[in-house]
Amino acid sequence: GTWKAMEELYKAGKIRAIGVSNFLPHHLDVIFENCIFNTVKNTGTNNLYAGVVCGTNAGVISNVIVKNSKIEKINLGSLEADMVYTVNAGVVCGLSESGSLIEKVGVVDSSINCTVETKYEKAIAYVGGLIGIANTKISNCYVRGLTINSNAAANKGTLGIQKGESTSYVGGLVAKLSSGNSIEYCLVYNLQLSSNVQMVKQ
Repeated sequence: GTWKAMEELYKAGKIRAIGVSNFLPHHLDVIFENCIFNTVKNTGTNNLYAGVVCGTNAGVISNVIVKNSKIEKINLGSLEADMVYTVNAGVVCGLSESGSLIEKVGVVDSSINCTVETKYEKAIAYVGGLIGIANTKISNCYVRGLTINSNAAANKGTLGIQKGESTSYVGGLVAKLSSGNSIEYCLVYNLQLSSNVQMVKQ
């Protein structure tokens, strides 16, 4: 009840983020059993970080199971400035920062549907089962029964002068693992991935 009410406030734009503190795995089970993020939309900046547990992680995420969760639509839309538009998404978090830790985390029977569209030069999507971009070590984690659909579409160039770029990075655990970090003792199974990039003439 309370979490659903917070989701409604988030979707209405009345709050900027939803989070928890001092929760044990069985507390999170109650939330993740039926939580749904219908739309995560950003129309003012060029980066968006989306996850069921958190958007970005600068601390420790440990002993967490996320199940039956859906990020149904992440869509930057057709924005109005000439820059790079990036979506970083994962069932756990969109970005795990340097110095953070992800361990003993499971994702079960969940899905992400990510679309990046822009009228302008570059559209980039990083979509992972756990994390979009990982600047940290990941250990003892698993992903089971996950569906990821990732799509990126950008214009070929303003007035045909500049070269456009659409890129989609998709991974069962992470879309991008930064240099100097590692993935250890992890398991991925029953995974479905779909990725599409598109260039659109203006």
